[in-house]
Amino acid sequence: MRGVVSLAAARALPLTCEDKKTPFPGRDLIQFLTFWVIFGTLVVQGLTLPPLIRALGVDSPEPPDAPLEERADIVP
Repeated sequence: MRGVVSLAAARALPLTCEDKKTPFPGRDLIQFLTFWVIFGTLVVQGLTLPPLIRALGVDSPEPPDAPLEERADIVP
């Protein structure tokens, strides 16, 4: 769903101006740039996240030693 509003707005631009004779200025460029910005934010960021996590040395949390019931101190 990310970027769908931007792409819909770019695709909703009219083909021609109000006079119905001249094409809408920059319509193709707006659609092209909108698509590639969305593509970049989804794919490029998604592909660079794992190497970034490894480079920062982020580890997954270790599982707790005791079961949840014992850690909660709840007497049945």
